[in-house]
Amino acid sequence: MELIRFHLLLGNRGQSREHAEKILEREVALLDKSGAPTAAKTFILYNPPLVNRELGIRQSAMTPRARLPLISLKMTFRQLFLPPAA
Repeated sequence: MELIRFHLLLGNRGQSREHAEKILEREVALLDKSGAPTAAKTFILYNPPLVNRELGIRQSAMTPRARLPLISLKMTFRQLFLPPAA
């Protein structure tokens, strides 16, 4: 029997193997782990302080957000700053 190879890139994360088997009508092997080296990732989430506790109003996130790039220049890791949503 001739060996046939298929390389599928599927967007669904839930049942990729089952989906591929349904498409190809044969058993498949799922390779879902990357062998590529990756660096550690650090995520910083900021929750603005309450300005009015009774009404649940928070300080605008834009004020401290404008200072973050300047503060983070002193840090030794790479940063990604997303612009505010329009």
